[in-house]
Amino acid sequence: MHKILATLIGLLLCSTIAAQELRLAYADVDSIMHALPSYAEARSQLTILRTQYEREAQYNEQNFQRQFSEFLEGQKTFAEAILLKRQADLQLSMERGIAFRRECDQLLRAAEQELMQPIRQRIDRCIQQIGIERGYAVVLPCRPLYANPEMCEDITPLIISALIAE
Repeated sequence: MHKILATLIGLLLCSTIAAQELRLAYADVDSIMHALPSYAEARSQLTILRTQYEREAQYNEQNFQRQFSEFLEGQKTFAEAILLKRQADLQLSMERGIAFRRECDQLLRAAEQELMQPIRQRIDRCIQQIGIERGYAVVLPCRPLYANPEMCEDITPLIISALIAE
């Protein structure tokens, strides 16, 4: 993405438009997101969900450890059929625990996407609106290493103000 932006800027600078006429801006999207109450609320919801999943996963792991301890204690006294059954139960329990962890990870990623998508869309719309209103050729979604203040403006505070005022 950064290569595409750099190429775009290079092409714009090399175009027939004089560099002094070209107006650029940048916005620190991470700072914008962290400034929004909706972002804090979404992170809080994700933390609650992650805690619930972790609690359930720990319960499953403790149950597996209990089963494994019981198996180790009784393995010398178990009949062959019971030993094989307990081994199969342990294997199944372990596989279920791993599958549960994977499912939790997928569900958390999906929940994060669902919660963050509207926030990102609001930010994108606001950046576009401010970019159009102020006549910028490009608004970069990151803080550049160097930006000539005569040619490039940090619009992060404008975006934060506009989004909070909504």
